[in-house]
Amino acid sequence: MISCFRINKIYLPKIYSVRPLFMSLVLALWVSSCVAQITLTSGTYPVSLVGTDSLRVSIYNSPFPPLHAAAGGTWDMLAVTDTTPVFFGYRVVDPIYQYADSNKYNIGAYKYLGNASCAVTATNLQEYAINIHYTPYSLSPITSGPFDSLFIPAQTSVYTSPLNKIGFPATENSTWQSGYSADVAFEISVGMYSLVHTPCFIRTYTTRYDTVKGWGKMRVRTAAGAASDYFDVLQVHSITITTDSFFMNGTAAPGHIVTMLSLTQGKRDTTWTQRYYRMQEVTPLAVVEYKDAGFTQPQKATTHMQRLVKASASDFVNNIKFNVHPNPVFSGAFSVLLPDAVNLCSYTLTDLTGKCFASGELRNNTGFCTLTLPENIADGTYFLHIIAHDISLGVETIVVSRH
Repeated sequence: MISCFRINKIYLPKIYSVRPLFMSLVLALWVSSCVAQITLTSGTYPVSLVGTDSLRVSIYNSPFPPLHAAAGGTWDMLAVTDTTPVFFGYRVVDPIYQYADSNKYNIGAYKYLGNASCAVTATNLQEYAINIHYTPYSLSPITSGPFDSLFIPAQTSVYTSPLNKIGFPATENSTWQSGYSADVAFEISVGMYSLVHTPCFIRTYTTRYDTVKGWGKMRVRTAAGAASDYFDVLQVHSITITTDSFFMNGTAAPGHIVTMLSLTQGKRDTTWTQRYYRMQEVTPLAVVEYKDAGFTQPQKATTHMQRLVKASASDFVNNIKFNVHPNPVFSGAFSVLLPDAVNLCSYTLTDLTGKCFASGELRNNTGFCTLTLPENIADGTYFLHIIAHDISLGVETIVVSRH
């Protein structure tokens, strides 16, 4: 939406020296008022949300640039330079929901990885569960028992109700909130307490409040350290309150166990976060964590490393496609016809459940690229997803019929 204001007829005294100042003020107000506002809806996002993705996680020691809430603001993350970036894969296939985001979590000092299941609905961008990876720890450094351990089994931690990451339509002054709890199981073995694979779990109660505080443009550093394009973003302030409770054998964990693991029964934490959402991306362009409720003391930033060149992206997607031949595939390989504008691209081949059977790169030398099917692939329907220049060229349905 573009909003401008109209200047009605104004009578001023005939002090002509005032006019240039007045007109300069009018021009400045007109320019600022005509900056495009954005609104996020379910139609904002592409049909396919899976594929390669990455984040850059940085903890800054120097001052951040000004990140005050503003209408039509400009936020430049290039001002911070004294950080070593840490990259990790982010977007992964989810067998039930539309996509999952790889994240780090913790039970006190014991960290583990999980894939957060998400989907775009008509009314919200939601998160539903965490698919947790198996993670073992030795407790012998704190108990001196050589076989003492804590391990987190592979599991799915389902929220009692979804986390609303964005409520649609999201625009200036929009608000939404979430309240839910989730359990994560773990087991401990401690010889001195006669505990052998004793079942425990942490129950976390979460309440999150989100408000769109501003909108404008933001740029970040690319993976190479260069300046990205400026992107239109919504600035969302999030306040998240969590309370942790620990249980053993179905009842509240005894104090000596909680203390031994450096945990706090009923621990309550509040975090303050700014998220800068852009069009077409479920991942914020930047996430900034704060030390204070006034959002004045930033301490950590996470930036999205994918698709940081904005120019002609939509034209690229609309005008450049790929073709597959033959389809159905009756042998162990098939050809992918790429347009001349694509020299190198990446691909993933997944089944109907999202399981990945093949991935890699295709180099366009003659227009046709040969893709060999894995030997263990069964006859059936698959999806071939092609990405070039960090932009999805689309998803083609492939039918394998070799027998």
